[in-house]
Amino acid sequence: MLALANYVMRGRLAAIAVLVASSFAALLLPPLTSPLAYVGGGALGLVTLRRGAGEGGIVLAGGLAGMSLLGLTLNDAPAVLALTGLIQWLPLWLVAMVLRLTVSWRRAVQAILGLGAALVLLQYLLLGDPGQWWEAQLRPVVERMQASGGQDLEAMLGRIAGWMPALIATALSIGVTLSLVLARAWQSQLYNPGGFGKEFRELRLGNSTALLTVAMVLIAAATEGVLGELAGQLVWILAAGCLLQGIAVAHGIVNRLGKARGWLIAMYVLLVFVQPYSGLVLALTGLADNWLDFRQRVATPPA
Repeated sequence: MLALANYVMRGRLAAIAVLVASSFAALLLPPLTSPLAYVGGGALGLVTLRRGAGEGGIVLAGGLAGMSLLGLTLNDAPAVLALTGLIQWLPLWLVAMVLRLTVSWRRAVQAILGLGAALVLLQYLLLGDPGQWWEAQLRPVVERMQASGGQDLEAMLGRIAGWMPALIATALSIGVTLSLVLARAWQSQLYNPGGFGKEFRELRLGNSTALLTVAMVLIAAATEGVLGELAGQLVWILAAGCLLQGIAVAHGIVNRLGKARGWLIAMYVLLVFVQPYSGLVLALTGLADNWLDFRQRVATPPA
């Protein structure tokens, strides 16, 4: 991966090539190839973090042009491929600029959460009832699955459609976060060894974000109608930020105690295979850490 980061930094064409190739490959066999999109995003993020918004913008524009050309070459819809790239890359480019200017993961993650919340609000403003709109989009897919002998998903369709605004926004937020993490890790390996780990272990979203999260949970639980529904959607976005802080807490405690990385590997295994409980525990840990500061409560063992 470090060799790939070095290649990205060789110039604009190299960065554009990695961005387009990785992002297009991610579309070939989802979900198996989907993580390749984060590699492409990492290339864009690395250039933006290291060389600024101008160079990052050129790589972004080149990536959009490349995706359009691929669409024309393959007789696919070039506008669809370009739009797919724009949806993934524009938020990443913006957030990478925030991290470059502020050198603060708190500000960067807050920007990601803000963009996710804006996407949820935009769906409500444009669609009126986004649940009904998503149900109409998902119904043909469900009908094809049932026609091919799949299980009866009709009862689940309305519930899934109702949460689609938050699911889409959360998925985009997580994708931007993973690409930005990869970009910062690459930048650290190339130019500031150990810097990314130190930054990430200190991540804390702050009392304002924590209070907003609690407020949205309370409003969602106590209010009916559009307001309660909207608050519930926003809880998903904010919970993703708390989850990230919970992961940072785990990294910080393991580092302070000098424990082996096996503890972190176990955490990630549980995070993947013991959902939603492991994710909920980490998110609650991250939320509480804003007031309890678990990392500072752990004594560093004597040398």
